[in-house]
Formats: sequence, structure tokens, C-alpha cells
Amino acid sequence: MSITVLSQPGCAACRWVEKALDREGLAYIVRDVRQDPAAADLLIGIYQRLRPGQHPSTPVTILGPDDVVIGPVIRDRLRELRDGRQQRERRPAPPAFVTRTEAARLLGWYPQRVTAAVHRGDLPAYRVGNRILLRRTDVETFAAEQTTPKPLNQEKDQ
Repeated sequence: MSITVLSQPGCAACRWVEKALDREGLAYIVRDVRQDPAAADLLIGIYQRLRPGQHPSTPVTILGPDDVVIGPVIRDRLRELRDGRQQRERRPAPPAFVTRTEAARLLGWYPQRVTAAVHRGDLPAYRVGNRILLRRTDVETFAAEQTTPKPLNQEKDQ
């Protein structure tokens, strides 16, 4: 499971989350939202989807492809993961993210074509470390909007 902590300098709660992850022996990536514009966009996007109207703040911890913990209350979530319990709260589920390879499978493309579409701006995506993550709904919407290509050799009606 990949773990990403959206953090910023001087954030005591961020340091607390990092220490909790260290105690569990879990590898994680720290992204500074003040230095990394993509991390700042990711933070804003998470707040717009999960807590509309609230001012984005750190820490935000992304556990795997679709589990988001806002604030320093990571210990309970780590305990649930460790114990194998998947308790769901009565709030909308966070958006499901897919990797570049999974997006390619959904679109019937090669992964390189997904990367090219992301670089052109055709598909919105987030970079987490070396990985490109895309919202499943964005990929499905993109696939639905694609038109089927016309054959090159169409004969005219005579």
C-alpha cells in the first residue's frame, strides 16, 4: 500500500502523523504543499470533494488508492488496517483513484497513451511520488466522451 502525507513546514500535527507511521514501520512519502504545486492542488481537490467550504489544512494522509484521513487522527485508521477491519463512516466515500495501468485497461489503451493524454491535459491526474493517479470517474467520463473513429476508406453512395 502506498502512503502519502500532505504536509507543510512547522506543522506539528504533520510530524505526529509521520511519527505514527514510523512506529508502525510503514513506508510513506511526504509532500510539502508549499513547495510542490501538484501537492497543493491535490490537497485542495481533496477538501473540495470531502469537506466543501472548509479551508484546506494539513496533515492529510492518503492510504492506498482511495482512503483519505484528514487531520492527525491516523492512529485509529492504522489500527483498523492492522486488524483487518474496514469500518466505514456515514459520509461520502472518497474518490476512487486508479493507476496509469488501470486507466489504460479501462480505456483499452497502452499505459504510454494514458501518460501522453495526461501530459496533453486531456485527462486530469495527480502525481504521487513516481506514480500517476487518476480519478476513476474522470477516466470513465473521458471514455464516454470519446467518439469512435470513422473508417478511412469510406465509399460514397453512388
